[in-house]
Amino acid sequence: KLESFERALECYKYAETILLRLYGEEHPDLAIVKENIGRILLAKKKAHEALEYLRKSLELKQKSFPPDSMHIVKSYLTIASAEHTQGNYKGALRSYEHCAELLKKQPKLNISLLAKVNREIASVYMGLEQYDLASTHLEEALKQFIQALGKDSPEVANVYLLRADLKVRTKKLDDLSTDVKNAVAILVKKYGKDHPHVGKAYKQIGVLYKEAEQYKEALPYLEKALDIVDSYISKDSEEASDLYFLLGDCHYYLNNLDQAGKYLSHAARI
Repeated sequence: KLESFERALECYKYAETILLRLYGEEHPDLAIVKENIGRILLAKKKAHEALEYLRKSLELKQKSFPPDSMHIVKSYLTIASAEHTQGNYKGALRSYEHCAELLKKQPKLNISLLAKVNREIASVYMGLEQYDLASTHLEEALKQFIQALGKDSPEVANVYLLRADLKVRTKKLDDLSTDVKNAVAILVKKYGKDHPHVGKAYKQIGVLYKEAEQYKEALPYLEKALDIVDSYISKDSEEASDLYFLLGDCHYYLNNLDQAGKYLSHAARI
């Protein structure tokens, strides 16, 4: 995967050089090339460098497209994602909110994309510890995803998981299991019970229960996640090591010291 990123990056930078030489710095095709370079850098977790390309791409698009064009919307969405990755929550919030405003001006509202923006705004507010605002945007995202994609969409499951995360952060745990069960039911129905996407959700749920200090509830989800990792990757992988550590930690807090020792020793050997 890394090699394919490097190859794509090399190709786009070569295209950038050729376009600059042929047409100068203002050609609209440069906006596409720079945006693709920015996306690759973002995927490589180089958010700061990515933002330089993404902002330059937006400047070029603004000279070629109307201010409420979907080309502009998608640029703001990618910039917001890079700012969010960088931990610049206030910058990300400005970009996401501007993106939402532009979406609402479209002749035909893209409800699923607006739902995605609302979900990301909720995530930013969680990072800022403004939980009431996060909850408001999460509920809006949930309604919009169900309207656009149906109640069994994986996007709906992701909102349930994010809402479970919010409940853990705000210590409102009474109906935590409802969101968890809803998310799992959707993902298992979509992918099957042993799919890596389901395994990722199991781990996420296990971590949430661990953070809520509900260690007994965390264990079955972490064990299921480990079974799936063993099947699809390897029991000696870095992902498996992380799960062994989490399981060992939960057993330690439950005073199951023998089990804790076995899991933690296995994690240390990988």
